[in-house]
Amino acid sequence: MGSPYSCCRLSFDCDVSFDLPDYDWQNQWCTSDDGRYIALIAWDTPDKQPGFRVVVIDTVANSIIEHDREHGCCESISWLNGQFEWT
Repeated sequence: MGSPYSCCRLSFDCDVSFDLPDYDWQNQWCTSDDGRYIALIAWDTPDKQPGFRVVVIDTVANSIIEHDREHGCCESISWLNGQFEWT
């Protein structure tokens, strides 16, 4: 059947001192208003069950925060009221 969602390859134009998890990445992302945080969407599909994780890069601390797996597909992500929100 295929999927309406795409994968992408990540690249950074700056030095990073951490390794991102080895995921397939969705072509959706968002930044905080001040640019400190970057949220990426990672596919997490065990046994072909749809799911994703939000992986947040803290550009000041040069670290990552990985959220728990969400069931389903991420349709959108945005920065609202000081935090990332997704549907």
